[in-house]
Amino acid sequence: MKYKLFVLMGLFLFSVVTVHSMPSDYADELKKSDKALTKVYKELMAELKRQNLEVEVKKLKEAERAWIKYREAQCDFENRYLAAGAQCTLKEIQAREQKLKELLTYAKQSAPANVKR
Repeated sequence: MKYKLFVLMGLFLFSVVTVHSMPSDYADELKKSDKALTKVYKELMAELKRQNLEVEVKKLKEAERAWIKYREAQCDFENRYLAAGAQCTLKEIQAREQKLKELLTYAKQSAPANVKR
């Protein structure tokens, strides 16, 4: 069950744009950004679990699923209307990574004193 979200996150490469039709540099940047996003997501999930914040873990999973749907719909629209879906995907992934980094920093700073690091 916990791996379903990671599978969903990884599917973006094929659901919004076709990697093979992009320049290799851009496809590499997209893969690199997706990998960085996944890393931050896993770190945030681990921090929330370490703090026994089960409700927050569930809410983060829900938020991530909703974000994936939003990203796919937004980038599909941009690709059809502006022919910019690939750029959209990269931009959205990088923005999401930054947001999750902010949440991770907050989670670490606000951890109760009785929670071991």
